[in-house]
Amino acid sequence: MRIKIADIPDEGLSISDEQMLEPGSRTGGEPCWFPAPARYELELNRVGTTVRVRGRVSAGVECQCGRCLAEFPVPVAAAVRLDYIPADSPADSALDKERLLSGEEMNAAGYRNEEIDLADLVYEQVQLSLPMSPVCKEDCRGLCPVCGSNLNEAPCAGHEDRGESPFNVLSALIKQEPSHAKRTEPGPKKKKERSHGKSQA
Repeated sequence: MRIKIADIPDEGLSISDEQMLEPGSRTGGEPCWFPAPARYELELNRVGTTVRVRGRVSAGVECQCGRCLAEFPVPVAAAVRLDYIPADSPADSALDKERLLSGEEMNAAGYRNEEIDLADLVYEQVQLSLPMSPVCKEDCRGLCPVCGSNLNEAPCAGHEDRGESPFNVLSALIKQEPSHAKRTEPGPKKKKERSHGKSQA
């Protein structure tokens, strides 16, 4: 949804709506997706050429655990506190220009063509609230390195306790090497003794 700055009345503008986000389903490279629309409740007020946006954005998100690969819900709720400053015209003041360039604690943004795109605002706020490395729970045990079973659901059948790993196969092969294949170091050669006696006729 795009809001024209001129359409914001002096007393402000209240907007409450829903918005679908992408991706809407699980994809190969994305750890999180959005099966349900995000909801936002925003208040827009003009202060000179600046538009102050205050409110809240919430969304139901599904993520894949980075350890056990299970899917789990991640509720997202973000408070919105943004000041939009015109970015396509000379700055009204040095302060506005400085805030736009620095981001001033991530609370400043720019608008162009005398309008604000709320779709971008909602998407960015939800993305900023997502975990960088989704994990279903802090003590997630992940997957068994031997059979790939989810260790949160049940322990593996024996090999986990023995500490088995793919390297154990190599170790077993080494132990089974036949004894005749082993090389032995040769011992010192014995010198032949020469007889110094005269032969009898």
